[in-house]
Amino acid sequence: MRLAVFVVDGVADFGLSAVLEAFDMADALRTEMERPPAEWTIHTVSLGSSVHSARGHIIPTTPLSELSGQPIDTMIIPAVNVLGAEALVDLVSDAANAPVLDQLRGARLGGVHLAAACTGTYFLAEAGVLDGSPATTSWWLGPSFRRRYPRVQLDESRILCHGNQVTTAGAVLSHLDLALSLIHRASPDLAERASRFLTMGNRTTQSQFIVPEVMARGNPLIAAFERWVREHISDQFLIATAARELGVTNAACSARCGRTWRCHRRTSPTISGWSGRCTCCVPPR
Repeated sequence: MRLAVFVVDGVADFGLSAVLEAFDMADALRTEMERPPAEWTIHTVSLGSSVHSARGHIIPTTPLSELSGQPIDTMIIPAVNVLGAEALVDLVSDAANAPVLDQLRGARLGGVHLAAACTGTYFLAEAGVLDGSPATTSWWLGPSFRRRYPRVQLDESRILCHGNQVTTAGAVLSHLDLALSLIHRASPDLAERASRFLTMGNRTTQSQFIVPEVMARGNPLIAAFERWVREHISDQFLIATAARELGVTNAACSARCGRTWRCHRRTSPTISGWSGRCTCCVPPR
């Protein structure tokens, strides 16, 4: 099984290391199995012979051109160390990265399974390979991602999302979830063993980590709703009440603000205390 980890300048050091370490662990553990899957041949690739990581380290790479004619089963795009949504869009849409997007489109047409985590998911979306597919990304990038890539079926509450010939994962620690899910495709038993050695728990959602104030920055209505909730923190209320006070329809408030808060019980939530989010509500699945 041949795997290419496609990196660009500014690649997040942890994301790259997490992917490589997970596969190294799996390769070490496979020798202990009675019926191990085939070993992985892993190439760290780029458009040239090296890239600079976000921490300034020089990472030797194999030029993608040298792998032409050699079948690649999976290509992973780790995160780049850019937190702001606008700066990230500027990066992936820059003309200098057009060849990167071309390589991703070509890989998809060639039947390669594509995977990305965190900010790396923007490269897949910009290349158009996520159109029509379910996907996830870092939770705080959800509003920006949804506006720029409306054809993608985004659910930023999820840690992992599997689509047609593509796998996406959430924020930075999700690089491990991504790698383990790809290992699972070859051997569920090996993936389970590797996760134990890496002390990875069974994480399925990013919901518990979402900070509503951060989500609100990308949407004025969500920001206003978040302020209204704070002011009525000790009351029982209906979404319809908040909508009326904010001068919008109940449908508009539910549709937009429901991405940040959605009550499990479909009744008026009682909000007690404040720890950054409604204590009985979570982002929708």
